[in-house]
Amino acid sequence: MEEYEIGKRLHDILRLFHSRVNERLEKKGYSKTEFLIISYLKRNQDKDVTQKDLVEFSKMKAPTVSITLSNLEAEGIVLRKKSTKDSRKTIVELSEKGMSADDEIRSAFAEVNQLMLNEFNDEEIALFSSFLSRMSNALEVGDV
Repeated sequence: MEEYEIGKRLHDILRLFHSRVNERLEKKGYSKTEFLIISYLKRNQDKDVTQKDLVEFSKMKAPTVSITLSNLEAEGIVLRKKSTKDSRKTIVELSEKGMSADDEIRSAFAEVNQLMLNEFNDEEIALFSSFLSRMSNALEVGDV
C-alpha cells in the first residue's frame, strides 16, 4: 500500500460523508453556511458570540456571514441583541426555533453516520475510533 493511500481514502470518505450530510440538510432547507453557524452557536451557547467570532471560526468573509445571519434572523432562527457587558457589541444567539434547527442538523449527521457504520459491529467501531484518535494525535504533535 502506498504511503499516501490511507490519507487519500480518509479524505475521499470525508468528502462523501459531507456530501450526504449536505443532501439531507438541503432537503431540510439549510445551507452549509447556515448549518455551520447554527452548530457553532449551539456549541457556544454559554458564551457571548459576536458576528466577528463567527467570521473567525468559519473562515468566511464578513459579508457572507452578515447575509446568512440576516436570513437566519428573518426566519426566527437567530436573535441579535446588544451585549450587557459592552454596548458596542452585538451578541448572536439561537432562538428556540434555532435550537430545533440544531436538532435537525444533528439528526442529519447521525443518519449519515449510521449509514456509514452500518456494516460494522460495536467492537470494530471502537477499534476504528481508537485508530482515528491515534492518527489525529500523531498529526497534532508530530513533525515529519
